[in-house]
Amino acid sequence: FNQIIDYKIHNLPPEDYLKWFKSDLRSSIFIAYLLSDWLQSDAYVGREELLNGVTDFIRYNIHLFIVSYSKKMPLYSRQINQIGEWKTVDILFVKSMYFKNRLDHENDIDWIDPTNDRQISWIYRYLDSEERQYILLKGVFFPQSLEEKFELILASLDVLSNVESRHIGTKKHKGYSLRGYTLFSMKKAWDGQKSYEAKNEVDEWKVKVYKKNHAKLKALIAFSDFTDNQMINNSIEQMYDQLIKDDTND
Repeated sequence: FNQIIDYKIHNLPPEDYLKWFKSDLRSSIFIAYLLSDWLQSDAYVGREELLNGVTDFIRYNIHLFIVSYSKKMPLYSRQINQIGEWKTVDILFVKSMYFKNRLDHENDIDWIDPTNDRQISWIYRYLDSEERQYILLKGVFFPQSLEEKFELILASLDVLSNVESRHIGTKKHKGYSLRGYTLFSMKKAWDGQKSYEAKNEVDEWKVKVYKKNHAKLKALIAFSDFTDNQMINNSIEQMYDQLIKDDTND
């Protein structure tokens, strides 16, 4: 028993140092990304499995984390020094680096609605496209809800570098970071998608007027001084009032 206690004291990180990610899916996805070389053969279905899996790995294999995390650590603009004892210095370093550099939801992506299933699914497909492949832990973590998919998207954006580069950007405007340019391009693509869908929605409601009624429509327009759209919509409203609204009131 004393040997077990001694081993725990000298080899396992204190539980307090695990709190920042063991109940936070987004942070645990980031940690799992740093450990992805060790987790490739595993499968975590939903939030709880991933949280427990990542926490247990760090708790009992901190030595493996220490020798491997730097290979996956993103290139971040804000840097800090590593100070502390060997069991905790690296996990504290990763914590500070991550929180000082991760995406700010309110300032960076306030246009994303985490409750909008259509938008979240579109963003997931955008980031997972063949030319990007930015979604983390493919084949390892399987989100089971809209909230989990949103957290996975945030973590996937978190690992993109926020260091500005003169080589990244549009043809006329460079100086973006990889993360910044990804967000810029994604917002532009989403706005284009919404515009396309709005146009198609209008097109779907186009009404054909039979050729034999063209003269009658022109006469009605001339008589009423309405446009063709106003005439058709006015007729719809009148028929609705006569056939449906009045019948409902009765």
